[in-house]
Amino acid sequence: MNLTKTHYEVIKFVIVGGMNTLNYYIVYL
Repeated sequence: MNLTKTHYEVIKFVIVGGMNTLNYYIVYL
């Protein structure tokens, strides 16, 4: 269960990071 929770946390972190990256690109464009 802990392993599954860890995977969920990593996936959420990646998604949030990707959204922030897209926002930075939009602002600079």
